[in-house]
Amino acid sequence: MDVEVVTTEQVYNEFSSGTKSATGIRNFIKMFYDRGERLKYVLLFGDGSFDNRNIRPETKNFVPTYQSFNSLVPVKSFVTDDYFVMLDAGESVYNGAIDLGIGRIPAQTTFEAETVINKIENYYKPEALGNWRNIVCLIADDQDGGLHMRDTEKLDKLIKDNHSEFVTDKIYFDSYLQQVNAGAERYPDVTNAINNRVKDGVLILNYVGHANERYMADEHVLDISNVNTWSNTNNLPIFVTATCEFSRFDADETSIGEYVLFNPTGGGIGLFSTTRLVYAYSNSLLSQSFYRFVFEQDEQGNRYRMGDIIRLAKINTLNSINKRNFSLLADPALRLSYPRNKVVTTSVNGNEVGNSTDTIRALQKVEISGIISDFSDNKLNDFSGEMTVTVYDKETTVSTLGNNGETPFKYNVRENIIYKGQVTVTAGEFSFSFVVPKDISYVIGQGNIMYYAQNSVVDAHGAFNDFKIGGLSNQSVQDNEGPKIELFMDNRDFVSGNKTSKNPTLEAYLSDENGINTAGTGIGHDITAVLDGDYSNVLILNNYYQSDINNYKSGVVKFPFTNLTPGKHTITLKAWDVANNSSEQEIEFEVTGEFYISQVFNTPNPAVDNTYFSFEHNQSDANFNIMIEVFDQLGRRVDFIRTEVGSSGSKSNPIRWDFNETGTPLLNGIYIYRITAQNNDGIYFSKSGKMMIAR
Repeated sequence: MDVEVVTTEQVYNEFSSGTKSATGIRNFIKMFYDRGERLKYVLLFGDGSFDNRNIRPETKNFVPTYQSFNSLVPVKSFVTDDYFVMLDAGESVYNGAIDLGIGRIPAQTTFEAETVINKIENYYKPEALGNWRNIVCLIADDQDGGLHMRDTEKLDKLIKDNHSEFVTDKIYFDSYLQQVNAGAERYPDVTNAINNRVKDGVLILNYVGHANERYMADEHVLDISNVNTWSNTNNLPIFVTATCEFSRFDADETSIGEYVLFNPTGGGIGLFSTTRLVYAYSNSLLSQSFYRFVFEQDEQGNRYRMGDIIRLAKINTLNSINKRNFSLLADPALRLSYPRNKVVTTSVNGNEVGNSTDTIRALQKVEISGIISDFSDNKLNDFSGEMTVTVYDKETTVSTLGNNGETPFKYNVRENIIYKGQVTVTAGEFSFSFVVPKDISYVIGQGNIMYYAQNSVVDAHGAFNDFKIGGLSNQSVQDNEGPKIELFMDNRDFVSGNKTSKNPTLEAYLSDENGINTAGTGIGHDITAVLDGDYSNVLILNNYYQSDINNYKSGVVKFPFTNLTPGKHTITLKAWDVANNSSEQEIEFEVTGEFYISQVFNTPNPAVDNTYFSFEHNQSDANFNIMIEVFDQLGRRVDFIRTEVGSSGSKSNPIRWDFNETGTPLLNGIYIYRITAQNNDGIYFSKSGKMMIAR
């Protein structure tokens, strides 16, 4: 790309007689457009405000905004950057089409600007490769007669019908138990599901429902404190929110959408999000238009960039002010981290794909082969790496709970996993085998296989659903013994009875000559775990099992526990093989109620303008309320920070301190800082460190 960086002052001097003017910026862009130059994207780098005249001293308005004439009626008020790229004669924000891709990074400080740039650079690094790039998470609010779930199902259908190589993960509020505390309705399990999905990674996180600039949904399923604890540096989603005001960037207070963008340890790579009140019907039309383009390719065979996707989505949606309330808070030249290549299935049980393929049946050994190719169907002979394979049974219909007296909503999911494992890819080719569990649904229907492969440089994905599954094989399986089970907590060095943190990870190593049953369709034949003998709360762990590389006969379950109570505990795990033989194993461990900080750090040290504080502790992946106090050599407190922070393992996320913003001039020299953290049990711990300021 040829890129030009231009300051607002340069534009004002040439196009608005030195006066701050949104129209001056538009006319500058229009000059290039009218000349026929290949201008494609415009990035507004800097925050904007409803106070374009800077009447108030607190206004931070680096790049002006276009505001609606009517700001007193909420449903008629809007702010839009579309104005800058509506460049044909006679167009206006009420009846025109945008001609270029436009986005805004609403940074107020150099730190926020650097944060977004660092995230974009990291977004394409090899460390960011992973199966998360294969997943779209669809989140739907409850109530309103199931409206938001119906609208979300339309998006799910668009993805499955046109791009089945992407996995859709559904989080529908009404599928979870609602709790009422102090008269307020809450969905704690929905909050956990969203937090876990962000942690595990997702390409697009899509929400349909109610929200405002402080939290998502009336039940507060996601608020600013949740966003600030995220540490998903290497798997940043794009957020698409069809809801009210989630990313209002032109107000005095920072919106939750902006917190998502400016989270330095995670959050999102950008947002296609709302800045004012919006209507559900128009939201649905624009969202459907978005998904018609987000996975498509341009005339050169490249995936569209975000600016193109938004431009095409808005152009192909009926004219209405509603779509002006959607802004792209991201670099419009950003291309999502789509997998670069394709995984193609070539044969099933020796039969070439496209010919008659026998139905896959229970207890049948299945062998599948395939290749890695580019999107022009050229085999990549130089691609060698590893691939994750997930084989699914047929779709099933589930029903929501009908919270708040609503009619339960029925929808389809494909979550019964027949086989999941790692496969080696060599010179662009792969093959693997597995035994179909006896517990599949015997009704014959369409199965599905999802692939994700990577070689630490590039990746590939694909889907294969041109096969049927169901019925019982005539192959004989002589197997009367259950799986072998080995249990550990956190790692294989653990000995039963040892101590753990409050957030330990159960590791269960399973093996069987015919494989482990994870189908989830047979009653009582799941991989289950029971904590402390509480059989009223059995944990289903099928989806946490993955076979070993190139070996369907063994694998591991890794399940994270959170906030366990201090004291002694037992976990009893039960697993079944594909022939429905079971085994059971138990492990004991003791959760220590002790909370302590082992080390504190600040980097860089010596510091010039800013530094980052962090600390190591004994409560893996926990969140803390913290206060950081900084003292000079005379013991005077020169500054303090209060915030909530999450953790990546046993190390906290970094907290930035910019001592140029303290309001008190700081001399060069040694300073003492003290970090005080409070865990979820209300226990405090403090530890101090030294830092040097040298400017």
